[in-house]
Amino acid sequence: MARAGTSLQMKFGTTHGDKTWTFNYAKPAATVQSIKNLGEVMIANGEIFHNRPLSLESAEIVNTTVTTVDIS
Repeated sequence: MARAGTSLQMKFGTTHGDKTWTFNYAKPAATVQSIKNLGEVMIANGEIFHNRPLSLESAEIVNTTVTTVDIS
């Protein structure tokens, strides 16, 4: 049985170097503007993070397909 999923990976420059956050179950049709908005919100509310995000460096929408193989 195959299953598919989409995640959003966002790489930030933080107070302790670069850090990538991955958000599972992302919308495959997320717009550039909505991703930028999310990054801005995370930066504006950065005090809630151990590694405070300071700048959004990159973002990727990752689509995966997993197929389970019956090995019995």
